[in-house]
Amino acid sequence: MYRVGVIENVNKRSQNIIEANLGGVAEIIYKTNIYDIVPAKEIIDMDAIILGDAKVTKETIVGANKLRVIGRLGVGIDNIDTEACKQKGIVVVNTPGENAISVAEHVFGLILAVSRRLTCLDKLIREGRWKEKIKYEGIELFGKTIGIIGMGAIGKEVMRIALGFGMNVLYNDIEENKNIQRENVMYASLESVLSKSDIVTLHVPLTQKTYHLINREKIKLMKQGAILINTARGAIVDEDALYDALSEGLIGGAGIDVYTSEPLYTHKFFKLENVVLTPHVGDFTKEAQDRILMRVCSEIKKYLIFDSN
Repeated sequence: MYRVGVIENVNKRSQNIIEANLGGVAEIIYKTNIYDIVPAKEIIDMDAIILGDAKVTKETIVGANKLRVIGRLGVGIDNIDTEACKQKGIVVVNTPGENAISVAEHVFGLILAVSRRLTCLDKLIREGRWKEKIKYEGIELFGKTIGIIGMGAIGKEVMRIALGFGMNVLYNDIEENKNIQRENVMYASLESVLSKSDIVTLHVPLTQKTYHLINREKIKLMKQGAILINTARGAIVDEDALYDALSEGLIGGAGIDVYTSEPLYTHKFFKLENVVLTPHVGDFTKEAQDRILMRVCSEIKKYLIFDSN
């Protein structure tokens, strides 16, 4: 029987999905206490692992003698040394598209929380300061321009929702998507998206080219009062530059779900009222998690059983 390790803290429903899909062919071992680098000794006898946000390094791969498949719960694989996997013949599978709806909805949750100052107003009313609501005037989304950087599966869902709000859409990607022919949707350069958008939302993978894509110079291009949303990867944004821009009022606010260093226990963002923070939960919905797990289990079963025959 194969051995499959689950390197993520999953709930009972998710465990049931894993057991139902892999339990008949593999022993499932749960390693729920690994949050940083996955030690090779923890997976040395495993044929496959189901991986969350923990890191799989070259050292992990070298010491994992039996490992054949890594199933990543999500889209980004920047926490995996894919070159080391390639050299050792380990297959890495992820789940593009399965989280798109949930992440896009979370984007708009953050947009509304920032644009309508919801966290500030919640705190105000809990503290009995009703009359101070005048400090927290919001803005409408209707008629505003949203800039989408990265028009993949998540970017397209953001576009769909934005059009429902009556927004105009500018987007930037490696190249223009000729299949997108919609009223109020236009392709533009990165600089143009940043300078013309009231809200900018990031949906690109973290690579050498996108590291600090949004840096001090790029932030200066944004409108005063603009809102930046990041549900992609923390290091796509220069956090120091963003903090300074928010502190100095160069932009209006930010909604952030991802960080350069995770888990996040303290950060200077905590001092700011014009930032709404969530703990990397963009795709953390029942529906998205079920789809992601089902696909990962299917891919692992395929590579372990069918591709070995």
